[in-house]
Amino acid sequence: MAIEDIFRNRTRQYKDFDTALSKNPITHDVLTVSNENAIKQSVRNLISTRFGERLMQPEIGSGVFDALFEPLDPFSAEQLRSDILNTISNYEPRVNVIDCIVSTESAYSDEINIELTYIIVGENLEISSQIILQRPGS
Repeated sequence: MAIEDIFRNRTRQYKDFDTALSKNPITHDVLTVSNENAIKQSVRNLISTRFGERLMQPEIGSGVFDALFEPLDPFSAEQLRSDILNTISNYEPRVNVIDCIVSTESAYSDEINIELTYIIVGENLEISSQIILQRPGS
């Protein structure tokens, strides 16, 4: 099946602002992302949002950012994985997560690698996304 056929047969179109807030050089409007890229951006935003960071929605977020300041052993990696899966299942209804792997180079590394594999609901499209979060100032 050609890529054009996949996009033509879509039942829904997803669109969001680009988080880089780049401008269109002609219209000077903020650029947008669509479909898989909009969902991928949304998942990344959910994972990297701290609890209480969103105004009027303090319950949305995950503990990933706070985990950057703690040693990552197998138990805390599993807790972080569970936290990520709960956050996505509660706040991103457009995806079904197939797999989530949380790792780091060493227990005292200043970055966390998150590998997510998910299917967009209503599509037969499997997306693999790697998210690398670093401690600020590193």
